[in-house]
Amino acid sequence: VSQSRYFYGMDTITYKENWNGKLLCDTFPDVRLPFQKYTTGTILEVQHERIGSLGYAKVLSVQPFLFSQITDNMAYSVIGKPRTYLRKVLFYFYEGMKEDTKLVHIILAFTERNPATLHQLIEKQYNKFLAITPKANAYADGPHIN
Repeated sequence: VSQSRYFYGMDTITYKENWNGKLLCDTFPDVRLPFQKYTTGTILEVQHERIGSLGYAKVLSVQPFLFSQITDNMAYSVIGKPRTYLRKVLFYFYEGMKEDTKLVHIILAFTERNPATLHQLIEKQYNKFLAITPKANAYADGPHIN
């Protein structure tokens, strides 16, 4: 992000995927292991592995919980899938995950965005939408009036 008021080398939060489009929202949730950087008020650089820096986000809320306490409500807001899917994703990302593993449910809000990478993220999400929505493909070239 050019002309940023934040500094190089600050803590980051990195995403491999934009599961349910949450990174396009101003405020978005996540579930992570409880590291010091996930403290209310902290500013984090938001990175996408394939696109780069999406901008900066402030941690608004941190709610500790146990892996066994993941609910469908939490899972749908974080990943757009039921709790069983979120549990599998966490098993994949975090080695040694157990029912009593401590996690944090965090809420972040973008304070600054990188327009170039935001455009790439929107395009990537739109293409994903077209690929999984057959009906949308019929209207991809613009509105149709009957």
